[in-house]
Amino acid sequence: MGAIPFFVRLFIYFFSTKLKIDYIVSEVDMVTFGLVLNVSNINELDGRSDLDERKKSIYVGLSTVAIIIFGVILGVAYVADIDKTKLFNADRIKIGSAVLSIVSLIFSYSFIVKRD
Repeated sequence: MGAIPFFVRLFIYFFSTKLKIDYIVSEVDMVTFGLVLNVSNINELDGRSDLDERKKSIYVGLSTVAIIIFGVILGVAYVADIDKTKLFNADRIKIGSAVLSIVSLIFSYSFIVKRD
C-alpha cells in the first residue's frame, strides 16, 4: 500500500511529455512508504504468537522509533517543500528517506521470512 504513490507517479510520468525524471521520486512518498511499513510491522507483531514477549517488545520499540523518525522527516520534507528560502536540502532529505525506507523494507521482509 505504501508504494502506491510511487507507481501512480511512474504511471503519470510514463504518459507525460513535460515531466522530468525526478518527478517519480518524491521524498514525501518515500517517507510515507517507510511509515506504512513500520505501522504494518507493529500490526504484524501484534498477531504473532511464535515470538516471546521480550522480542516483540524490542521489535515494536524499533518500529515505534522508526515511526517517530519518519514523522520528523515528513515534517521537514513538508517545510522544505513550502519554504522557498532553501533552509533544507531536498536532495539530502530524499537520500535520507530512501535509505531509511530501504532499512524498513529489509526489517519488514525479515518478519515475512521468519513467519513462513
